[in-house]
Amino acid sequence: MKMRNRVAPHSNRPPKKPQEGIWGTLTMITLGLTVLVSIYYIAAFFSPELAPFGAKSEPTLVTLLNTPTPKPTIAVTDTPIPSWTPQPSPTLRPTATPKPSMPTRTPRPTVIFTLPPTPTETLGPPTATTHPYPFRLSDEGVTYTRYFFSSECNWLGIAGEVIDQEGNPITGISVVVNGGGLNNVVTTSGNAPDYAPSGWEHFLDSQPKAGDFTIQLWHQGQPVSELVEVQTSQDCRRNLAYLIFQVAWEGYTP
Repeated sequence: MKMRNRVAPHSNRPPKKPQEGIWGTLTMITLGLTVLVSIYYIAAFFSPELAPFGAKSEPTLVTLLNTPTPKPTIAVTDTPIPSWTPQPSPTLRPTATPKPSMPTRTPRPTVIFTLPPTPTETLGPPTATTHPYPFRLSDEGVTYTRYFFSSECNWLGIAGEVIDQEGNPITGISVVVNGGGLNNVVTTSGNAPDYAPSGWEHFLDSQPKAGDFTIQLWHQGQPVSELVEVQTSQDCRRNLAYLIFQVAWEGYTP
């Protein structure tokens, strides 16, 4: 019995060409590879150890050169130089004026009286001396100096003191000045203690001037010293004549 060849039912699709099958296969392979590569790179992103080419190796340290930090540039501006203001000169301290050794005081008024005539008799026999009076001018004589109590040139006078042979003061002895328009002007030893305990003073003028004067001690109405001449000058450094009278007789007590 002969078998009949079975004929496939006729289909409406046209038969595929061989080229279309090859390209379809390549397309599927390419698509699959793309998907696999995408999955791999996504996994490597989240797991770096899966990365190729030594992803597990130590990172290379890059040594940075110490680049010096640039310093800020200071802008130089032309600042005008301030004009010089004169400084006040330092105030000089006043120079201390040397103080006189004795305080200043107002000259005391002198007393004018008429002296009795000089007696001819001797007041007492001198013992070991030939001096005619119990008082004599000291060995220093008349000393001319600047007035002790003022540095100004506005005074002229005669002053001094009366002492015994040991240098003790003797007060109450009259000191008489004559000359320069003065006539028997008297002061007493001890009335000017600023000079010494037995000090005395005659104020002559308010300015130095040349003049001739005499000084003599009197006691109990009779002279007890010789006349001593004093010559004044216009020199301010010599506006005071200073005299010291001392007991000449041994054991004399006024």
